[in-house]
Amino acid sequence: MNAGHLILVFLVVGASFFPPLLGSPEGKRIQSIIIEVSRPGLVVSESYVSQNLQVEEGGKYSANAVNRSIKNLMDTGLFSNALAFVEQSED
Repeated sequence: MNAGHLILVFLVVGASFFPPLLGSPEGKRIQSIIIEVSRPGLVVSESYVSQNLQVEEGGKYSANAVNRSIKNLMDTGLFSNALAFVEQSED
């Protein structure tokens, strides 16, 4: 598989900006999920990626669910890498 295949999942959860001293986003409501796919020559729909996620907008953030989501995406065989970034925002 080509090393250039990458998916990024950005989870925006409620609360203030997330410096390490403010604690974990665990259990906070997910306000939005932004999906970006970079794979030359193949179009992968956002809904296909969403179907493989263990988190959803409006649900509670769980680091374990994010890790399972990354595993699910990798198990599809379409991607050589999957990353999740969490950004906390003002409620």
